Amino acid sequence: MAAHNAAAKDMEFAALAVLADVYSVPLIGVKVVTDLVDGDRPSHEEFMENLGTAAVSLQKTVEKAIEELAK
Repeated sequence: MAAHNAAAKDMEFAALAVLADVYSVPLIGVKVVTDLVDGDRPSHEEFMENLGTAAVSLQKTVEKAIEELAK
């Protein structure tokens, strides 16, 4: 993560990506970050504070992604 200056990682989607690759299934992932596990605040507090913003962001991004894929 440090080599790429990453702030978040997604192990669950990585597992799906591996399976999609093994079975040659196309896969697109769109996710948002609601909290950082190793942050300095309790995860549940950070999650609740960011949930609304994350949901709006995800809604906009999914809409744009579908529009692009439909072209």
